[in-house]
Amino acid sequence: MKKNVAIDALNKMPNNFELDRLLEELIVIDKIDKALIQEKEGKTVSHEMVKKQVKKWLK
Repeated sequence: MKKNVAIDALNKMPNNFELDRLLEELIVIDKIDKALIQEKEGKTVSHEMVKKQVKKWLK
């Protein structure tokens, strides 16, 4: 994560906030960034493949 992203998240918080709230926000941003990179690299699973996997698990 880039410092400016963390600073932007901090600046969006109210003046008084729980540290857990900021950490949760940063974790979500980080996970989204990682998912977007995986998508660009073609490291995703299609919806159809997920449906097939779920069917196997439910048997």
